Amino acid sequence: MSFLLKIVGNGAAFYIATYFVEGFTFTGNIVMLAWIGLLITLGYIAKSILGFITLPLSFLSLGLFSVVLSLVINAGIVLGLAIALESVQLAGISALIGAVFILAIASAVLNTTLRIILP
Repeated sequence: MSFLLKIVGNGAAFYIATYFVEGFTFTGNIVMLAWIGLLITLGYIAKSILGFITLPLSFLSLGLFSVVLSLVINAGIVLGLAIALESVQLAGISALIGAVFILAIASAVLNTTLRIILP
């Protein structure tokens, strides 16, 4: 259940990012948005694996490396989607950075909310 909620939440965060970030557009349908939500969710699973591997670096940097790793993975996902899909368009690096920050914040809020609601 929580996996489906994460997919929906990440798809919604992606769609919301298109409204708030100038130069970041999405022209697809809801099915494509669900697939994008799935890809973003799978990216966070990869982040968990990479976070475990890079745990000593995160420990030495007092958690800063974990934040950087999350932002880099989000940037890779958004940039990969913009390259692979015609319905996702980025107008520049500022649009990429804005979209990545909105996705990171929305994902943190979503994960915290799901941990509270669904133990």
